[in-house]
Amino acid sequence: MTRSDCRLSVTFSVQIVCSVFHKLSMPALPLPPISTLREYFHYNPDNGELSWKKAAGRKIKPGRVVSNKTSNGYIQVQLKGRMYTGHRIAWALFYGKDPGDYQVDHINGVRHDNRIVNLRLVTRSQNAANRKLHKNNTSGIKGVSWCKYRKKWVAQIVTGGKTYKRRFDSKAGAIAERYIAEIKHQGVYSSMMSRDIKSDAKIPVA
Repeated sequence: MTRSDCRLSVTFSVQIVCSVFHKLSMPALPLPPISTLREYFHYNPDNGELSWKKAAGRKIKPGRVVSNKTSNGYIQVQLKGRMYTGHRIAWALFYGKDPGDYQVDHINGVRHDNRIVNLRLVTRSQNAANRKLHKNNTSGIKGVSWCKYRKKWVAQIVTGGKTYKRRFDSKAGAIAERYIAEIKHQGVYSSMMSRDIKSDAKIPVA
């Protein structure tokens, strides 16, 4: 791999991040009034299931669990001719308000896990910080890659529209730098800090 190839590899990684951020930046469709959502849906915050309370067509019967998924793995449902995501409806039913301009993040990264303990309101940048490992990643760690030209491991992070990167002789050094950068720039919203919500976790009692 040449020096230019190495730069292209890093540039491609940045482009992936920008692409993800662009998709996350698309505004969500406003939800129907809370009264309408409560008229048609029941939400179980313990297991995350959304089910129909009222028939909304010939094929929809009361009690039926909403199970349709998008190609990206999110629960989706159609109501009165419009498509909505299950996690935004779940959040709205539990808290009694539309998330509005905020996005609803799945803390553990499992997009169909709509338990209330796994949902939180975030900004676009916070949501992007908690994205999954990209399929083209070869190191097994987000933000860490091998530069064949320099024979170095590269740790990088994109935040505030800027890319920060450092090179290391060891993979362990690059991983440690990436983790430190995540904590510094992304805090609890980083994927490293967010993947500890287990499938049997319960709603915390105040």
